[in-house]
Amino acid sequence: AVVRVVADAETIVVNQAIFALRCSGSLIRLNTNETWSWTEDELAPAKGLLRRAVKAGAAVFRAVLSFGLASLVTAMLVRVFLSSGVAMLFPIFDLLQPHLAVLPYLRHSLLARAYPWLGAQTELL
Repeated sequence: AVVRVVADAETIVVNQAIFALRCSGSLIRLNTNETWSWTEDELAPAKGLLRRAVKAGAAVFRAVLSFGLASLVTAMLVRVFLSSGVAMLFPIFDLLQPHLAVLPYLRHSLLARAYPWLGAQTELL
């Protein structure tokens, strides 16, 4: 087994090192303590057409699944942040209302119409 310690390596360099050594080993990044380890079996190409097709199909499935999960999490975070940001606008707008008397078009009802899913509930308050 080979153990190498690297100070600051990019992913491409790590992949090149893994496939260049062609034996079991690990790499450790010093500044972040990231560790990559592999075995010879993981580096060996699949034998036979069916095994290569299954390995490629599994890689595509993992890539699509990872992309889908990352997109799902991102979409949920964006929706939560947009909703919470809008919810924060209502109290800020109420606090600034006396100071915005010179701008009659900036009314609470305008904000309530722009965001009806929150505006209707704040109108009841």
